[in-house]
Amino acid sequence: GELNKNRKPNFLVVEKETSVTEIEETFRSFL
Repeated sequence: GELNKNRKPNFLVVEKETSVTEIEETFRSFL
């Protein structure tokens, strides 16, 4: 997904280029 101005992920639009690892790293950044 893409990050908005608040740097929050927009999971409503997940592009095919978005890797699972990239998504997992985004989740970890919130922990």
